[in-house]
Amino acid sequence: MDTRGFPDKKMSVSVLGAKVPYGINLERKRDGNMANPQCEDGFTKIANELNAQVERAPEAIYNIKAELKELKQRYRWLWKSYVNLIKSKLIEKAKVVNGIYLITELFEQLSTRDLIDIATSIIRDNSNCVILLFTPRGKERVEFIIVAGEPVVSLGFNANQIAKEISNFIGGKGGGKVDFAQGSGRRPDNLEEVGRIIEKAIAEIAAKGREQQG
Repeated sequence: MDTRGFPDKKMSVSVLGAKVPYGINLERKRDGNMANPQCEDGFTKIANELNAQVERAPEAIYNIKAELKELKQRYRWLWKSYVNLIKSKLIEKAKVVNGIYLITELFEQLSTRDLIDIATSIIRDNSNCVILLFTPRGKERVEFIIVAGEPVVSLGFNANQIAKEISNFIGGKGGGKVDFAQGSGRRPDNLEEVGRIIEKAIAEIAAKGREQQG
């Protein structure tokens, strides 16, 4: 059996709750010539969990590792497909404010990291937009992110300032950079009310732009 996928550092790894030292020779274990009692106990526990013979435990571990790698690859593909689907729907329902796309949405079962993935994917395709996404944390709290494209930031939009305003509005804290910020607070009863904070900011920078052109 090819064992190149296993680390060779002199450490231990927990597999199904059993401690097995790194750097073991799996072929020696298959031959039944394993002098380390810790390895012996570890592989016995793993074999019991996997309902496999002790001498087949290394092979079973290796197969599980390969299956996990394949599952991760499939997950990444499914997540990318999901993001593309959600992205299209969000762009379709975006509100145009003074020529800038405003996307506001609450996702019930996504992490903040997921929200960032969705927002950055949208920005790559359409940088002339501001995105405000929420996700619940418990029954009464939410976390949110604000992402703004470079053209909007160049007009004077400041996501850091808006995040602080929204956080104050929902009784929380927030902040960040001019193009990306995040925060948390009470779950808002109406997303449109929160969205109006951004609409006001967009209207203000649009008015300043017209003044400068005039």
